[in-house]
Amino acid sequence: LKVFGPLGEKQEMFVERIMVGVNQITELINDLLDIGRIEAGLNMEMKTCDLASIAREVAEQLKDAAAHRSQELVYRPSAEAALLMGNDVRLRQVITNLVGNAIKYTPEEGEIRLSVRLKDSSVLLCVEDNGIGIPAGDLPFIFDKFYRVESEETSDVLGTGLGLSICKSVVDRHGGQIWAESELGTGSTF
Repeated sequence: LKVFGPLGEKQEMFVERIMVGVNQITELINDLLDIGRIEAGLNMEMKTCDLASIAREVAEQLKDAAAHRSQELVYRPSAEAALLMGNDVRLRQVITNLVGNAIKYTPEEGEIRLSVRLKDSSVLLCVEDNGIGIPAGDLPFIFDKFYRVESEETSDVLGTGLGLSICKSVVDRHGGQIWAESELGTGSTF
């Protein structure tokens, strides 16, 4: 663009809109490719992983994003190693999606809690927030592909509607379960 000289104010606005659109399309294509690979079982080599360690790394990576919104991201590790057979790349993706959503849907100065604990013979990972919550009528559909909760509070939140579907596909491939509990105006727990 610089080859043609400086851009006017209106041209800058159009270029910015185009760039946002390109980024959204790129994210959608990447998510579609990702979910296809996950459902096909590609790149899903399993090995012993410590979910607590992966969660700690994700919390460190996203701490700045939460701080940028004046939110507190609190990580509560398991007292002991949370070992399981899994794909560390995909498990990291699940935790990143869940914590990223909590950051997006929690107002400024909110709190997001990430915890990993052992429960019976299972490893339980929880992402809790005190955000806007999910209406009860939407809860059964939030893991469906392209499903997005439509409300005044979510109108400015960008996304493809595939993040939670990707999480569900990964968790299913690991033989686990994923669910959400939420109360409108109070927050959500995944």
